[in-house]
Amino acid sequence: MIRLVYSNRTEELLAELAARVRAQQARDGALVPVRVVVPNTSVEDYVRQGVAREAGIAANLDTSLLTRFVAEVACPPDARVADAEALESMALALLLDDALLAEPDLAPVRAYLRAAGDAAGAVDVRRVQLAGRLGRIFEEYTYSRAEMLVSWRRGTTMDGKHAETERWQRRLWLGIFGEDGIAPARSPRVVPLPDAVEALEPRPGAPRTVHVFGFAHVARTCSRPARPQSASGAGSRVSTSSQKPSQGVSA
Repeated sequence: MIRLVYSNRTEELLAELAARVRAQQARDGALVPVRVVVPNTSVEDYVRQGVAREAGIAANLDTSLLTRFVAEVACPPDARVADAEALESMALALLLDDALLAEPDLAPVRAYLRAAGDAAGAVDVRRVQLAGRLGRIFEEYTYSRAEMLVSWRRGTTMDGKHAETERWQRRLWLGIFGEDGIAPARSPRVVPLPDAVEALEPRPGAPRTVHVFGFAHVARTCSRPARPQSASGAGSRVSTSSQKPSQGVSA
């Protein structure tokens, strides 16, 4: 069951959250962690202080960012969901492969790596910088551009001025997650978030109640794991407090 509460006054949302936290602890006992999902660390601090002020103490609150929560819920038992750090590491492995970089689609990447000269040190610095940037970009794609990533298995999706950028990004993505990519060979294997979400099934041990606080919107890929995920589906609750109705998370 999903309960949605929204208001233009954050303090009212916080008071409602505190009341629900107290009710959950009265029902389940103080030793059962209360799972609260927040958009950032500033909201996390605000929630902890507000619950403590309303309830007298903020005990056994298990707060997490949405990205970590989704990765935990969606992660297959024998795999790891790719985050920015894992994507950066695998992108760097590809950028160190000179045979791969010689491919026509990667000509813009070669030009960037050698823009500061052909000295090995200068090229390696740019490899690391580009890998870091790709890790963050690819992670963002897994949240908000899942349809594009699926389409990349069949070909490119853009024309015009963005076509060249898409070609080299697609080639590196397939070098990570394609049929001969390096992600499946890692131990544990690494899977992109959209694939993990697509294969998501209710599982035992999922939190009975999850409070989602302070989101004006939720990335489409993240909306499904934010729904009830108990093994039976019975008695599972998601309580969402938002400043306006959130796309993908509604009653």
